[in-house]
Amino acid sequence: WKCRFAPQAIVYHHKRATTRNYPAKMLFYANRNIYFNIIKNYSSSYMIIKAIILTIVRNLILLFFAPFNKGILNDTGSRIGILRLFIIFYKSTLSVLYHLNAMIRKRKLIQNSRIIGNKEISDLFRTMGFAFLEGVLKR
Repeated sequence: WKCRFAPQAIVYHHKRATTRNYPAKMLFYANRNIYFNIIKNYSSSYMIIKAIILTIVRNLILLFFAPFNKGILNDTGSRIGILRLFIIFYKSTLSVLYHLNAMIRKRKLIQNSRIIGNKEISDLFRTMGFAFLEGVLKR
């Protein structure tokens, strides 16, 4: 299959349809998929910088907001507990490492056909509501 960008397309998404009752599962996939996005779409140096920053900032945000039930802890994290939240994030990071070879193969295909730079990619994700740390600082 091929991937096409259609800015006029309208997609109706039932929010959390498959993860509504499984907040841990939702957090696992959301965190993992952010890393997958970074690995596949950004240039090598930018990818490494973004991945390191994401990991550091995420952990600092979790530590800082944990006592106040703010950010991600306000919704899902407060229901599953702080320790379990950290475990979920680390398991999703391990999942990224486990799938790294497959992501690198996909990355090669994407990077070979890439026609826009890092700034344009970031702008596209931001325009579509997918900011780099999307969801981390909500509420």
